[in-house]
Amino acid sequence: MTIRSLRVVTGGVEVYNQPRYQGLPLVLREGFQALTESEVSRVQIRSFKVIVNDVFCYMEQGVTFRGNFSTTGSGAKCIDWSSTPHSSIPGNTCQNPDLSHDTPYCFVSRYHTESCDQIPTCVWDQECYTGTGYQYRGTVSTTQGGRRCQNWQWNFPHRHGYHEDEYQWAGVGNHNYCRSPDRGGRPWCYTTSLFVRWDYCDLPTCSIDTHDLYKFS
Repeated sequence: MTIRSLRVVTGGVEVYNQPRYQGLPLVLREGFQALTESEVSRVQIRSFKVIVNDVFCYMEQGVTFRGNFSTTGSGAKCIDWSSTPHSSIPGNTCQNPDLSHDTPYCFVSRYHTESCDQIPTCVWDQECYTGTGYQYRGTVSTTQGGRRCQNWQWNFPHRHGYHEDEYQWAGVGNHNYCRSPDRGGRPWCYTTSLFVRWDYCDLPTCSIDTHDLYKFS
C-alpha cells in the first residue's frame, strides 16, 4: 500500500513508520488537516489504523473516553460541563474525569448525574492486544506459564525501572496486569516467583476475524 494523503474526518487515526502497525506511532486526531504526499513521505507512514478505542467505545471505566455522545442511557441530554463542579472540562459529552462511575457519565442538571451506559465497551486492547501490546489495558494478571504477575509499583521479588511516574502512557500503575512498557512485541509482566524474573502473558492478538471491536453490556 502506498499512502499519498491522509485527512482525519471523524475520531482519530494512528499512523506507524513500519508495516503492520509496528514502530513508533503518531496519533492524528479529528480535525487534522490533510497530509500532502511530501508530508506523508516526511513522516514515513507505512501503515495506519482507525482509532476506535475511547472514541466509539470506552476502556477502563471511560477515564480517557473522548467520544461525541451527549445523551445518557435514559435519553436525557447532557448539560455543559462548565455548569458543573467539573467546570474546566469543555463541551457536554459523556466522560468520567473522576472515576466516580463505572462508565462514562454526564450531568443532566447542575448536581445530578446519569450514566451513559449505552456506550459500548471496547474489546480490542482489553480482551486481546494490537501491535506491540503497549496499548493493552486488560486485566489478565498471569503469565503464559501460569505464574502470578508482580505489582508494577513493587520492587520485590524483582527490581525494575518500569514505575508509574514514567510509564503511565503504557498503562503501568498500582496493579499487576500484563503490560508492554518496552513495546517489546506483546504484553508481559514480572512474576512473583523468585526464580522467573518475567514472562509473556497468554493473550491473543486482535483480529477482525476473531474479535469484535466493541460490545454492549
